[in-house]
Order: sequence, then C-alpha cells, then structure tokens
Amino acid sequence: MAVVVTSDRLRQLAEFRAEQGCAVSVYLGLTPQSGLTIPDFAKKANALVDEAHREALAARPSLTHAAKLGLLADVERIRGFLDSLDRSGLRGLAVFADGPDDLWEVVELSEPVPDHAFIGTELRIAPLVPLLDRGNGVVVAQVDRERGVLFRLASGTLEPVADLSEDVPGRHDQGGWSQPRFQRHIDELAARHLRAVADDLDARVRTRAQTMLVVVGPEEARNEFCDLLAHETRAALIGSTAAEPHLPPTELLRVVLPFVEHARLAAQDELLARWQEETARKTRATAGWEDTLEACSDARVELLLYTEGSTRTVWVCPSCARAYVEDGTCPLDGVALEERDDGIDVAVRLTLVNGGDACALPRDRPELGPFGGIGALLRF
Repeated sequence: MAVVVTSDRLRQLAEFRAEQGCAVSVYLGLTPQSGLTIPDFAKKANALVDEAHREALAARPSLTHAAKLGLLADVERIRGFLDSLDRSGLRGLAVFADGPDDLWEVVELSEPVPDHAFIGTELRIAPLVPLLDRGNGVVVAQVDRERGVLFRLASGTLEPVADLSEDVPGRHDQGGWSQPRFQRHIDELAARHLRAVADDLDARVRTRAQTMLVVVGPEEARNEFCDLLAHETRAALIGSTAAEPHLPPTELLRVVLPFVEHARLAAQDELLARWQEETARKTRATAGWEDTLEACSDARVELLLYTEGSTRTVWVCPSCARAYVEDGTCPLDGVALEERDDGIDVAVRLTLVNGGDACALPRDRPELGPFGGIGALLRF
C-alpha cells in the first residue's frame, strides 16, 4: 500500500548519513500509461541502478574495500527486489539502501516520480517533497437524511473511518389527519441523525490540526448539515457538492479531488503572496541561491520554496555541511568544499535537518523564475 510522505518522515531521511557504506536512493515511476512489460521494466530499472553504481565508483575512488562490497550487495539486493516487484496499484516507488549502516526502506508512492538513481553519502530526498501530505488528511462527509459516512483521504484513496447511517423513514405523503404530525416525526429523526454525524465530525476535526473537509450530498441535507457544524469545523470546509447517492469510494474521490486541488493552489497563492511581501520589505525572506543557501546553512529557514525542476551545482563543506554557490574552502572550517550536482536536494536537506519545511511549486508558477527558482521564508 502506498504510504503518506510526511515532513517528519522526510526529516528522518534527511538526517541519514552513510558512515560505513554508501547511501543509495532509487526512484521509479510506475504509471500504467508507460506500457512497460515486466521484463522491460526490470531491464530499465536494473540499467538505472547499474549506471548509478558505475558513477559512484568512478566519483569516489577512495572508497574502502568493505564499502565497495557493501555497495555491491545493496545493488544486488535492489536488483532482486525490483525483479520480483508486484507493480499492481503502484504509481511510484522509492528505495533507500545502505546495508553496512543498516538501512533498507521501500516507499510505495501514490504519485509517479521521475526515474532516478543516486549513490552518495546522503540520501536524495527532494523528489519526495512534491508528494508531502498530498491531499492526505482531507475528510469527506457523505450525508443525506439517512446516510452519514465519513472518509479520510490517504495515499490517493478514500478510506472509510465511520458509518453513522440510520434507517430514517421516507417522507409521508399518504394524506389524512396524521400526515403533518408523522412528517414532523420523520423530520426530527432526520435532524437527529444529521446532528449525530455533525457531532462526530466536530470531534474528529478538534483532534487533528489543519484538517480540510468536503461535504457531499443533496443540497437540502448538505445545507442543514453544514449549519449544525461547529465554527472550527465549518472553517475547515473547502467544498460542498451534490453527487449520486451511494457512490463507491473510487467515484466519490473523483468528485472530491477538484476541491482538494483548488485548496492546494490557494495555499500556494497565500505562501507566495507572503514571500513577495517579505521580499519587497527585505525582511524575513530570501530570493536566489546565494542568500537562500546561507539561510539554510544558518538554520534560519522556516519554509523553503522552489520551482520543480530548478537546480544547480553547489559546494558543501564535508565538516559542517554548510552550502555555497562557489567552490573553494569553507570560511568556517578551512576544509575543501565538495561538489554536489543537485543544489535543491542540498537545500531541502539542510532545511529539514534544521527544523524547517519545504514546498515544491509547479513548473508553471513564474514567481521564483527570476531568482533561479528558489527562495525562502525565514524564522529570523
């Protein structure tokens, strides 16, 4: 089952550093549209890993014999795993390995990632940033006068978390003296049912930070239900819409996803507006590689912002891990700097290790373009 990529998990991966062996990172996209047969997929994956292995040996001739043997064992383990991989339902995969340092982790992803393999002293983690909490935690309430089912979006699927449906009689239309009284009774049962669902939902929202909510159902029931929600729960509402009753989760997800995507884009707009304001004031923000890397190295970054696909070569101090845009020696340690070909990964790692967060923006967002595709909001 695909897992949720969280900031905490990504932070743990960012903190890993190979001591005895080499850190191996392999990413594979597994979209059904690729049309690759199992043998073709295995051939592609193995070629990717083999090329990274050759490049690592060429770039690090000083590796000890034990480290080379450990790396070879990791490569063979990854090859064997990929050869026997069941791709059913998978859209992306990340494998992290360093046998001598007791690391083996497979992360099944809910979204495809570009194919990539890297071997170094740290894990390559930037490809996971666009998947951070992607829609996860969104609560969907499917309600009508009888139905009350709550779902939570996790790893690209809607998972049922509560079924509070009740058997409420239908509207009475037989006529006669008892019709108004019986209809009031039915309406009271329906109102009690909606109140019970609303109370349950309120309790769930109170116990989870930053929950988003989508309500699905007939207009009359939705309006009544939303009026019953606590203020905090209504504030979490990102969408409300009608849909066919008793939709299966897969169909319901299609109804919900446009609201989730709209909320995600709105959050990006808000972040970028804040960044532009702080940048104009020249206060708690950076724009461009040099200032941003300095802030990352100083543990001042609250939120790293970058455009997907943006990167550049940077240089890192092997002693203190500070990053620079030019080669030379570290001003603090006097140690010769080491070249890194993926500056975004370096910036992401520094940010996460120092307690900040990272946000990858779509390629069509122009705001960071004039600054090399990178900037940051700062703590101080």
